[in-house]
Amino acid sequence: MNAVLRSAIARALSFLPTAVATLLTSRLIIQHYGILTFDAFALVLTLISLIPLNNLGVGAAVTTTYAAEGPESEHSRRVTLTAARTLAVSSVGTAAVVVGLTAIHAWPSLLGVASGPNKYTGLAALVFALSFLPGLGQSMLLGVHRNHVVVISQTFFTPLILLGTVGVIGFGVTGDAVMLGPPISLVIINILTCALATRSTGISWRWLLRALPWRRRYPGASIRGMSGPVLLITLATPIALQSDRLVLSHVSTTQAVADYSVVMQIFAPAIALIAASAQPLWPIYAAARAEGRSGPSLPKMLLLFGGAGALCGALLALVANPVASLIGGDQIHLGWLLPLAGALAVVTAALSYPVAMSLMDPSGVRLIATLTLVALPLNIGLSIIFARHWGAAGPLFASVLVGILVQTLPGVFFGPNGRSGGRHRA
Repeated sequence: MNAVLRSAIARALSFLPTAVATLLTSRLIIQHYGILTFDAFALVLTLISLIPLNNLGVGAAVTTTYAAEGPESEHSRRVTLTAARTLAVSSVGTAAVVVGLTAIHAWPSLLGVASGPNKYTGLAALVFALSFLPGLGQSMLLGVHRNHVVVISQTFFTPLILLGTVGVIGFGVTGDAVMLGPPISLVIINILTCALATRSTGISWRWLLRALPWRRRYPGASIRGMSGPVLLITLATPIALQSDRLVLSHVSTTQAVADYSVVMQIFAPAIALIAASAQPLWPIYAAARAEGRSGPSLPKMLLLFGGAGALCGALLALVANPVASLIGGDQIHLGWLLPLAGALAVVTAALSYPVAMSLMDPSGVRLIATLTLVALPLNIGLSIIFARHWGAAGPLFASVLVGILVQTLPGVFFGPNGRSGGRHRA
């Protein structure tokens, strides 16, 4: 459990620089370029979440294999090679699709009224495609109980975006260029994490890139036992639970998109803290299954994470409106319902993440994939209905309802402790 504590401390220490950089970036964009540019910037962040092709579930196979066997085994090296090949193909394919969509000016139609210029949206998505392969370093570090290193590296993400925004303003570049800040920063962070993963695992990226095109000479390993179900999860989850801005962009107003974006900037760091704290449970449970023993008590984990999430969500709800005023002045209006929805979203994350981490083996991820596919249409439908009644708070209430009833509770009743874990086929 030391890995959980290290990740929690690392994320807690990153909270202040992340929050300050996020709030300053939003303030600068709104002050210098207005709500519409801020909405376009926020939609680029959403677009990054909604394109799940940066992992395809292969990172899950790498993490689980490293936790069960260590990175030095031949099987682990072959799993890493297969994962890298999959991500390389995904990167090239995504780039081709992005170029096509940009050529036919399709982005404004896809993203709704809050979309930025077609050219800059396409360029942002193209840069994002470059982050796929080096992003594998995060899964490698998680598998060897070094998730706190990932968290520390990711702390620089929002400051880099802030630095880019200051540069755009200082050099007098068009305000639309701020849309490129998130993907460029992500590429830089993933390259850094990739280098750190090499030192922690002993996997040489020089060897990996050299072996990448030669499948017969350097055979990989089958990873479908984990990557197949996780692929379904990564395809469906962002659409079901992270498409709120797109729903608001289509069925509500640009003001609702801006209010939602600001409230998520306030509450998202808390959700990130919960995720970072829970992620080390994944290799802990995986190693326990490989050794034929039970992992940490799930009820105790739910009590710990749920209590911390409730406390954190309540505190953030109390300061949400003053912080929103600092970000957007009189252009942002949260009220009381939107902070309440944000607090409930934090509690939902605190309950769902430990359950998900306890289920990260082949049989468990099949359950998660099934539940996620059920949640997908339900969440989108409820988000549209609730958004029309409650505005920016509606999609958050929908995510909370679906997250608890459709995903978390069935995972708890499935009883992860004591199950025997599946293994990847060599």
